[in-house]
Amino acid sequence: MDSKLSLMRRTIIRVVFVLTVLALGPSVWGDLFALVPDRDPIEGVAMAFWGVLTLLAAIGIVYPERMAWVLAVQLSYKLVWLLFVGWPLWQSGALSGAAQELAVANLVGVAVDAIAIPWANWFRSLPKRPSW
Repeated sequence: MDSKLSLMRRTIIRVVFVLTVLALGPSVWGDLFALVPDRDPIEGVAMAFWGVLTLLAAIGIVYPERMAWVLAVQLSYKLVWLLFVGWPLWQSGALSGAAQELAVANLVGVAVDAIAIPWANWFRSLPKRPSW
């Protein structure tokens, strides 16, 4: 096996992917398969995104090195939510209930994803010059 990542790093990535699948998969896929005819389309987009994310994470359990980019997607969408949804809610004093739970989950998720992402390997693999 010619891996650029250590066994420890691959294990960390796999654990994050397992947590993603277990935390999101059952509720998201249960909701998607419910085929709700009057579903809010924006909620449907979120469910579809999370559904695909759980599928990619499941693949990442088997191929952690090849699928590590999914961690960057997770980190990015959580940061965007925190900056453009959570922060304004907090500033206005309206961060409570489900929004507060999402904020905490996203803060924890950002930290976990940032730890799991193999930053050094990614920076080493960047091309030395643009490809255009």
